[in-house]
Amino acid sequence: MTEKSLHEAIFSPLPPLAVHKDAVYRRVTVNNTTTRVEAFRALKKEDAEILMKLGCDLLEDKKEDNKKSKKKKEENKLSGTAIKQLPGTLKSEADAMTASILYFLHHINLVINQKLQNGHIKTSLESSKSAMRTDYIWNFYPKTGNPFPVAVLEIKAPNLLKGTEFAEAIADTGDRNKVDRASGDRSSTLLLYNAREFTQQLRRYLKKHNVQDRAIIDWNYLAIIDTDGLLEDHQNPVLARLAWFDRSREIQGDKSIHLMMLGFLYRALNRPRTANPELTRPQFS
Repeated sequence: MTEKSLHEAIFSPLPPLAVHKDAVYRRVTVNNTTTRVEAFRALKKEDAEILMKLGCDLLEDKKEDNKKSKKKKEENKLSGTAIKQLPGTLKSEADAMTASILYFLHHINLVINQKLQNGHIKTSLESSKSAMRTDYIWNFYPKTGNPFPVAVLEIKAPNLLKGTEFAEAIADTGDRNKVDRASGDRSSTLLLYNAREFTQQLRRYLKKHNVQDRAIIDWNYLAIIDTDGLLEDHQNPVLARLAWFDRSREIQGDKSIHLMMLGFLYRALNRPRTANPELTRPQFS
């Protein structure tokens, strides 16, 4: 992919792929191991523009680098995940995964790898058919030192995410009041239905992958959740932050899912890892 075509792809909306008529909203079920995990009690709203601005800043830096020198392009170091042909319509997690990799994940991975100085990212997939979950995992491979995971994207079938299921749990102000209200609820959370189950899955796999940055996408909607410093304490709570992106409002220019995900991954790579100081911190040109 040429520099020009990559830049055009980043600043373009995703193609209007059709969703299968059977891909309708439905309540998901999770296994017993997941149901024993607490969902987030409440969430703090994060402005999606913050992540898009991070993505724009990274691209602007990249343009300046290209003006200064024609750096030799490194070989493509992304994982060799097979991209099967897209079906006529999107119906399953596998369909959403294939479309996501083909139309935006591959592009942002190229940008990130062209910017990294002391290593590269590789990706892997982890699926659980019974839990209706496919994880797209980014790992950083430093030139020296051990690789480690930095972020995870949970890919769901179309139409499984609903903003209304998150809405009541979002604290614009009064984080403590939200935590208190959630604690008094029978389920100990203000999240509803799929939002509750998905964040239970997310919280379970936070421990497994040891990352603070996770996102959930169902092709139509993207929810990015930042759990850095999470403390659901009644006195001084630090809530997980939720940035929500509705692709129906995506426009040509600086409001694209590419920029949202670029900012998400850039922040994840830059995050200090004080609990594991031996890990090599990614450096960008």
